[in-house]
Amino acid sequence: WSRLWTRLTGFTFRDLALHSLKSALDSLVHAPGVFLLDIHSEVPPPVPRRELLYYLQYAAGVSSLLRAAAGLSPVELRLKVSLGPLARLTPDLLLCYPPKVDLPCFHRATSIDLSGLELELDLSLLADPPASCYMFPALEVLSLSRCCVDVADLLLHCPRLRVLRATDCSLGDAIRSASLQELVLEVKTGSVDIEVPTLKQLTLSLDTRRELRLLWWRRFCGYATIPR
Repeated sequence: WSRLWTRLTGFTFRDLALHSLKSALDSLVHAPGVFLLDIHSEVPPPVPRRELLYYLQYAAGVSSLLRAAAGLSPVELRLKVSLGPLARLTPDLLLCYPPKVDLPCFHRATSIDLSGLELELDLSLLADPPASCYMFPALEVLSLSRCCVDVADLLLHCPRLRVLRATDCSLGDAIRSASLQELVLEVKTGSVDIEVPTLKQLTLSLDTRRELRLLWWRRFCGYATIPR
């Protein structure tokens, strides 16, 4: 069986603990080429009065899992985490100081979906990339849910991104892309500056206390400032 499953190109894992998932991915390190990696992890309830420590251990587990997934270089990555009782304990941490996890490179990925992580995806150690050092050179579709990320820095590494969807995320104050064609935002934000010259479809559901600035152009330039 172990020889058979390392020859497959698509893998779906459901309702497994993070450490079990990492072990499973590590066993696939010699797989010839992974197309689909679809993961749904259930996080067990925390020990009472040790929730914060449990949350930090969870963050470390997600970081290890992402590194293991990156080692397989999938074309499509879907990672969904169900925190269960832990989710009720994390909103304040998520809004203020969520634990950080490094987002590794996925050089072959054309589609990435990260859902329910309740963590900050850290790109702070990365400089503006030259063309040969993009983290996501093939990425076309990116979906994010329940996480924090400086999307302005992230988009610098996504030269082919066409679709960005974000739900209940903290994205920073700017979205700028020369390739983005579809943008779907359902977020709370203090302010947002959107500059997307190739945008074709825009869906916004924003809770903002300040103004929204939107800049677009095709044959002409358009500019709109929408007060709160």
